[in-house]
Amino acid sequence: MEKEIRNAIERATQKIRGILEADFAEQLQGDYDVMSDGRVGERPGAHLTGAQRALRARIVAAIEHKRAQGMKASEAVADYLRDAAFTTLNRFVALKMLEARDLVQECVSKGEASSGFVNEFCGLAPGLKFPDGSGYRIYIESVFDELSTEVKVLFDRRDPASALWPRKAAFDGMLGTLNSDDLKEVWAEDETIGWVYQFFNGEDERRLLREASQSPRNSRELAIRNQFFTPRYVVQFLADNTLGRIWCDIRGKDTALSEKCEYMVRKPDEEFPPRAKKDPRDLDALDPACGSGHFLLYLFGLLLSIYEEAYNDRESPKSKVTGSTLWEDYSSIEELRKALPGLILAHNLHGVDIDPRCAQIAQLALWMRAQKAYSDFKIGRAERPRIRRSNIVVAEPLVADEEVLKEFVAKLGNAELRDVFTGLVQTLNMAGDLGLLLRVERLIGPLSKSGRTGDLFAPPEERIRAALETFLRDEGVRSNMRRRLFADDATHGLGLLAAAEKKYDVILMNPPFGSFSTQARDYAREEYPDESTDILAAFVSRSQELLRSDGYLGAITSRTGFFNESLSDWRRTAFHGRRLRVFADLGENVLDGAMVEVAAYTVSSVAHSNRSLFIRAVATQEKENVLRAASRCDTARNLFSVDTEDFMKVRINPFAYWVAPRILHSAANGAPLEPDWADVRSGLQTNDDNRFVRLRWEVKQDEIKLSPGHERAWVGILKSDEAVPWFSDINTLVKWHHSGRELKALVEHKGNSITRHVPNEGYYFRPGVSWVKRSTRCIPTLVPAGVIPTVSRYIAYPTHGREGTLLGLLASDVVSALLRWNAEKFVWPI
Repeated sequence: MEKEIRNAIERATQKIRGILEADFAEQLQGDYDVMSDGRVGERPGAHLTGAQRALRARIVAAIEHKRAQGMKASEAVADYLRDAAFTTLNRFVALKMLEARDLVQECVSKGEASSGFVNEFCGLAPGLKFPDGSGYRIYIESVFDELSTEVKVLFDRRDPASALWPRKAAFDGMLGTLNSDDLKEVWAEDETIGWVYQFFNGEDERRLLREASQSPRNSRELAIRNQFFTPRYVVQFLADNTLGRIWCDIRGKDTALSEKCEYMVRKPDEEFPPRAKKDPRDLDALDPACGSGHFLLYLFGLLLSIYEEAYNDRESPKSKVTGSTLWEDYSSIEELRKALPGLILAHNLHGVDIDPRCAQIAQLALWMRAQKAYSDFKIGRAERPRIRRSNIVVAEPLVADEEVLKEFVAKLGNAELRDVFTGLVQTLNMAGDLGLLLRVERLIGPLSKSGRTGDLFAPPEERIRAALETFLRDEGVRSNMRRRLFADDATHGLGLLAAAEKKYDVILMNPPFGSFSTQARDYAREEYPDESTDILAAFVSRSQELLRSDGYLGAITSRTGFFNESLSDWRRTAFHGRRLRVFADLGENVLDGAMVEVAAYTVSSVAHSNRSLFIRAVATQEKENVLRAASRCDTARNLFSVDTEDFMKVRINPFAYWVAPRILHSAANGAPLEPDWADVRSGLQTNDDNRFVRLRWEVKQDEIKLSPGHERAWVGILKSDEAVPWFSDINTLVKWHHSGRELKALVEHKGNSITRHVPNEGYYFRPGVSWVKRSTRCIPTLVPAGVIPTVSRYIAYPTHGREGTLLGLLASDVVSALLRWNAEKFVWPI
């Protein structure tokens, strides 16, 4: 999608969010006595109708439910307003997209003049065309009710987020924006709903969150910081080299996917290794951080071809799901096509995310993709089976007040079920921060197997689901919103458990990167010790656990995970035995709005004997073209065939695929710089350069630290990212009064670790040799005493007695002879 169109979607999304949140906040305060600071009136006002009193009860229950999750009162109200605005916006975006696909009659594109309202609805009930627009609202809600039979999460009017309806001015403003000429081209695009999801939280909001704390403080912040759209060419590249590869291994050259998967990497004259045939209903694919479902949507298209090829193959095996083959279950290809979209959503595609709004988006997107398939098969609306199931799960805590929890547990009756459910409640406490990283199956498994769950009884998860349904429709006790919220959480918890207990043929993902949330750190250190410094590594390791023995993982993540020393042990474990198959080094400007360099790669479950293929696209803007050409192996300049075991021989095993094998051999067998020759360290991160960093001429000279023995307010900092050989003027200062007390206080105030942001303090002010962390080659710069290094550079501090020898290794003989390293005399000059 063109950048101008994306910008138009972003402007419209932010504008409508502002309109709706302002309107809903006024309604909460003026009509329902719910204040922005979280105060709630004890009783509904006398002015409210019976229907409004019921709505108020739903709203208050939803806010109290959020408070039970640990939110402050004001945060719970603000979060409810966000949910209400997002749900309302999504519904009307969905209607615009459904109109563009002829899946609903024109209902919003002309407001009350839309043909569905004027001709159909008012034709049947002309008295409902009221001046205040209330009749049009009834019409729109009837459209929601019809759609909710299949897309329940988004259109279910029992959802507390749908309790508020925009007043006329806000409603007209929303429709006017959605129907503007700037957006007329976007509604036919499948990606539009995903862009709305990403742009609902603007870049300014993400920036403020990062400024407040480097690590996400809760699950909501973790979700917002990582809402980045995966480009379609990356989605195709990863899917073609995982599911596409599996099916080609099964079918050899006898499959349309060999041509359809244009990004599948095939070496010249490569033969697909044999793989046992499989019924398509037994192919399971998962996106553990599914967002708006881009990977699942593309997989849907591949699966359409896979099912038809399997149906036409009379040697295709029986399904483990039905015990029969496709052609035994369906009498003709036409009958199969009628069932096919539902089969794919029920059996093949699975998604998990910690953001509840993802369930709205992903389920809608998959439902629309199913309707497109029906349309392509020329199956009319009246003949289409309803889509009753999709496997999209929200990972969130199971929150319930004690009264509802005790009431439900008592109704379970069976001691085994009580143990399973109580264990589930306790385990899911961290689900909102960890998603599928929470190894819930390990904690629940022993409980579910402790009783008799064999031939006489259904599995405990199924029995708990049945008990929840009974609990909600219990005629003896009035079903209320507290019960419904509890039941929704429990259903998602059981869904997360089911997702964690499965094994998958394909896992595709664009997972979060960076720090774990504050609440999840202890769990990460315990369960993911090698991966605890970056959540992306934990997602890769966890996904490998969830793969079948012949499965494939495809991921796009920050590329730093393959070079950082802190993830050295993770690389050695995750990629040992040549598991890495294809690695596309893409660099920056891939994830829209993300200041991160990325790589897209596929990993097999088991070790293989082939060399891994690396595709270098870091320094080009034509990344899509490079990947397409690399799939044919016709651009040797960008391709590197490497044995990844060579990386493992180097101490910190960076995946330096461009380095000649002889140099890797030297690095593996030569004497390391550390610890015999020098200690290599990096420096501090201020968290606020505008506050703590100045140019030298901006500060009075008597406030500048002259040498290690003096205490002044400002000291030199080697901050330049420029690779300058040998000598560089130190023109930048950092505020360091009382050993950086003010800077450290800010770090602590933001909830961050002082030792992480101000590391290696004992080395500050010592002389050494520095180089930029991110550079095409190492260009050393001499650093005098009296200077603090920055986080963007490494400094080698020579060990005692090695100063001259180290310079002899790194510098020319002339420089070494002139300098004659002297830590007492070589001090940063003013």
